[in-house]
Amino acid sequence: MQGVFSFALRAGVDKILKSGAVMDALRRRTKRYAQIVDLGCAPEGGIEVVVRLLGFSEEVRVVLSRAEVEENGAWIRPTALSADREGVDALLKDFVQGKRFTLPEAAKPFAGPLRKFFSS
Repeated sequence: MQGVFSFALRAGVDKILKSGAVMDALRRRTKRYAQIVDLGCAPEGGIEVVVRLLGFSEEVRVVLSRAEVEENGAWIRPTALSADREGVDALLKDFVQGKRFTLPEAAKPFAGPLRKFFSS
């Protein structure tokens, strides 16, 4: 039964991540730095985003493995992040990991499923 619950939760989170509200909010936050190529659940768990940094043609894969999500959806704190490019990985660890970020109003309804996703 646990496997079915995990699969359903993963499918639900994947749908949320690809929703217009989440993609638009993420694009607004990253448009100065990168173009979002893909966003969804990572095969190894967590959330994966593939981006193309502005000025570069190469794609970078970033995985958010763990995060804390405030119960009412006010904020998210990434606690485990990694990127497949050394420089981007270092930037994420220095400036993103462990920092608290306010969730946009449009994303707050999705806080509950994200909380469950990262606690499962």
